[in-house]
Amino acid sequence: VNEDSETGRYIRERQVGMVVPPEDPASLAQAIRWMQANPERTRQFGVNGRRTAETEFDRTIVLERFAAYIENGLENRSSVPGQTQSTAGLR
Repeated sequence: VNEDSETGRYIRERQVGMVVPPEDPASLAQAIRWMQANPERTRQFGVNGRRTAETEFDRTIVLERFAAYIENGLENRSSVPGQTQSTAGLR
């Protein structure tokens, strides 16, 4: 993943792994060697990744967030310029 991508930022901020540039086998090999040499830090990446998965990507959590997003969008439809009251009531 690119260093400056949203995914790269996410990985770094949550400390869930290492960011390795795509199509760069030398960097990947270096990251693997680093992980082998730093087992405790590598284990912590796993712990952090598990916690992130459970708190941000659990099916129930994702569905609740999605439902709230949709409901919020529907509630805000009536404030869209050019929208009539009859189309705003379609919920």
